[in-house]
Amino acid sequence: NNKNLSVAESWFFYMDSATDKNLSVAESYLFYVDSAMDKWVSFLFFVHNSFNILLLFAIKCTIASINFETSINAMEKKIIIKEIKARCNDAEKIREILKLHKARFVGVDKQTDTYFNCNNGRLKLREGNIENTLIHYKRENQAGPKTSKVDLYKPNDGSSLRTVLKEALDVLVTVDKSREIYFVDNIKFHIDTLKALGTFVEIEAIDETGEKGEAALQRQCETYLDLFGINENDLVPVSYSDMVLELNK
Repeated sequence: NNKNLSVAESWFFYMDSATDKNLSVAESYLFYVDSAMDKWVSFLFFVHNSFNILLLFAIKCTIASINFETSINAMEKKIIIKEIKARCNDAEKIREILKLHKARFVGVDKQTDTYFNCNNGRLKLREGNIENTLIHYKRENQAGPKTSKVDLYKPNDGSSLRTVLKEALDVLVTVDKSREIYFVDNIKFHIDTLKALGTFVEIEAIDETGEKGEAALQRQCETYLDLFGINENDLVPVSYSDMVLELNK
């Protein structure tokens, strides 16, 4: 009996040990599988994140490319303008003449022109409900038709651009005005009203392609100068910025 019990105990001990080993092997296998799954999940997560990063990078590159092309397209060619500025004593007469010549009325623009310190020519940011443009131009102060060489840039966000320019260049002066805008072919007309300065008329003969030439632009200006009956004493040789600066002295 003792021998039989000893054999039985040995058998049960063997079976218990084997079971423990099997459980240990099974646990080790499950731990290995669990670790492998964790690594696989981590790998998939890494791939997913990498894909998202690459996708985001591709989207940003595309947007940057579009914005760059938009900015390049927004920068127009250098254009030539012959222009006249004069004091306007009878705005209604100017409107009637423009109506007779079938001028296209664009609208009334409430404009704020911010002029920045600039060593080469003049630089202003125009913000209005019709026109929003960064304008760099070179022009001599003189009465009668004068030539301006102009670069135009049409920003998507004028307020952000104004902030950057203020930080970089400092503001020279700000000009607020109400502007009526008309067109007859390539000629642009303004009837401007400025607080404390009065009402003015501007004639701008514009050559965007270089095909018309300054002589033709000059003739166009002089034609409307005569039609409007503008006297030599009414001609203004300076810009609104000069007038406001003089007023603020």
